[in-house]
Amino acid sequence: GVRDLASGTAPEDSAGVVLLRTSPAAVWRDLVRSEYRLDATLRRVLFGLAVFFLIVYGVALVVAGGMIVSITRSASRLTRGARQVAEGRLEVRIPVRRRDELGDLAATFNSMTASVQSMLVEVAEKERLAADLELARQIQERLLPEPSLTHGPVTVFAAFRPAKEVGGDCFDLVPGEGARLVATIGDVAGHGLPTGLLMASLNSAATALLCEGYGGGPLLTRLNRLLIEHWPGRTMATFAVVELDPEGRRLRVASAGHPPPYYIGPGGQVEELPGGSLPL
Repeated sequence: GVRDLASGTAPEDSAGVVLLRTSPAAVWRDLVRSEYRLDATLRRVLFGLAVFFLIVYGVALVVAGGMIVSITRSASRLTRGARQVAEGRLEVRIPVRRRDELGDLAATFNSMTASVQSMLVEVAEKERLAADLELARQIQERLLPEPSLTHGPVTVFAAFRPAKEVGGDCFDLVPGEGARLVATIGDVAGHGLPTGLLMASLNSAATALLCEGYGGGPLLTRLNRLLIEHWPGRTMATFAVVELDPEGRRLRVASAGHPPPYYIGPGGQVEELPGGSLPL
C-alpha cells in the first residue's frame, strides 16, 4: 500500500502508480540468476537444439536434392524415349529403376511400345496376306473360261462370284470333237486359299482326264482316287461333269454330290434332272 514517508500512516484516499523499467537482457539475467548456473545450461540446450535442427535441415536438403535429381533423370529418360518412339524406333525400352509413379509410368511406356510394335507387325502380316489373297483371286479368275462362249450351235453363259477373295468354286468348258462340249463344275467345302488350291488342282486334273478320253462316272472315280491320295484328311468336294452332244441331241450328266441341274424348255417349263451320288 501507499504510506506517508513522515508518519508511516496510510492516507485514507490515495492512489499509487508504480513504474518498472527493465530490458530483455535484465529479464534474462534475473531468470537465470541461480547457484545452479541456469544461464550456461540453457545456452547449451538451445545450442544443441539449434545444431539438431540444422542437421535435420541439412539432411532434408540432401534427400530433397537426391529426389529432385532422380525425378529429373526419370523424366528425362521418359522424354528421350518418347522422342525416339516418335522417330519410329519402337524397339526402345526405358530402364525401370523406381518403384513409384514414375517407375509405373516407365513400365507402362515399355508395355505400350511393345504392344504398338506387335500391332504393327500384325498389320504388316495382314497386309501381306491380303496381297497374297488378292493375287490368288486374280490367278483363280484367270483360270476360269470366258463368261460367255459359243461353240457350234451352243452358247454358254456363266457367272462366278466367290463368297471371299478366294473360294472353293470352279468351272470349266472343254470343247470336244465337232460340236461336242463338256462343262465341269465343282465346289470344295470351305473358303480361303487352301480350298481354292484344291479346287484348281481338281479342275486341272479333270481337264487332263477329259483330254485322255475319260468322262462321266469313270472320270469322277479317278478324281476321287486322286483326292484321297494327294489330299489326306477330311476333305470333301462336290463335282459334276456335263457332256453335251448337239448333233445327237443328247445330254449326259455325272454328279458326285453336286446339286442337280435344271432344264428350262422352250416354253419356260423347268425340270430338275435327277442323279447324283456321294461327294468326292
